[in-house]
Amino acid sequence: MATLMGTRVYANGKKIACKASDGKLVADRPCAQTGVMGLSQPQSDDMADYQEIPVMQAQALVAEKAPWLEGYADFRRHVYPWTINETVIRLYPGDVVFDGDFAAGPDSVLVAGSLKVSGLLTDCHEADRMQLYVLGDVEARDLMSFSEVVIGGAACVERLVYLNSLNDYSFSVYGDLSADGLVEEGMDSWVGGEIEARHVLSLQNQIRQGRGEQERDYPGADGDDATEVFLPEFLDDGYPKMAEILAALREGRIVLK
Repeated sequence: MATLMGTRVYANGKKIACKASDGKLVADRPCAQTGVMGLSQPQSDDMADYQEIPVMQAQALVAEKAPWLEGYADFRRHVYPWTINETVIRLYPGDVVFDGDFAAGPDSVLVAGSLKVSGLLTDCHEADRMQLYVLGDVEARDLMSFSEVVIGGAACVERLVYLNSLNDYSFSVYGDLSADGLVEEGMDSWVGGEIEARHVLSLQNQIRQGRGEQERDYPGADGDDATEVFLPEFLDDGYPKMAEILAALREGRIVLK
């Protein structure tokens, strides 16, 4: 008998599926997502084509397609007023699948559907800061963020979610989040739905959970310390070595105990 645990479903102790933001379960593929926008999953990378659109057009699209993200997703937030007409947003107009890693940047990115990355999903590629907004669900093997990420659906990550923006930016998931490890080391982090992770480590105590009046500090954020989460070679005096972790994830290596 399958038992629902956060966003994942287990049968006889084995993970068989993941619950997407629309409540549907997709069996046979761990962490498979159907997409909050109701779009079908692409079968190849053909839909990875993108358009460059102005900031105000991108913001209008967010308001139209994902009104529940009002107050969370705002491309105008980190754009100087005198550059807003010259700044472009990279728009992926539907569901997108990347076979391998996806490093978002240097332009900010809007995915008007769901995003599936078979490898490592990162931001700030060739940029000091950027915004990655996905209106649907996100599925990835690993996720590392150094700037601002907003996910309008669920986040289903097979291994590690690692968040560190030196306390300058935020990571927001409107739906559920599931991962083997969730590590916050200097990122204002919020999950509107359930959090399911074997390890949760909040070094800056900045993980909040719930929506509206139910929002609160995540009670399980101080359950582990770094020595219980990471393999010894990825620690320096008990703290994560971010550069080494990033390099290992790019190579597909395991960093969690």
